[in-house]
This record gives sequence, C-alpha cells and structure tokens, in this order.
Amino acid sequence: MIDAHIGKQIKECREKIGLTQEQFAEKTGLTKNYISTGERDAIYLNTFLSY
Repeated sequence: MIDAHIGKQIKECREKIGLTQEQFAEKTGLTKNYISTGERDAIYLNTFLSY
C-alpha cells in the first residue's frame, strides 16, 4: 500500500537537500508541474517509486 501522504514526504526531502521544484524535476526527468501536483498529493505518485 502506498502512503497517502507521500507527496508531503517528497516535498520535505526535496527541501532538506535544498532543491527547488524545478531543480528536482530536472534531476528526476519529470516536469515541474508534475512535482508540484504530486507534492500536493493531487496525483498517484507511482512514478516516484521507481527512483
């Protein structure tokens, strides 16, 4: 089962390492919009689990 609050955890980790959403998107190969939406738990974040 996937944690329903994984977006919040991703945001906390991203901020902890000092990356903007744009930098994080570039490093992960995702779009900034996808990162933003995911951090709000507005989408199913299956893509993140593969990284």
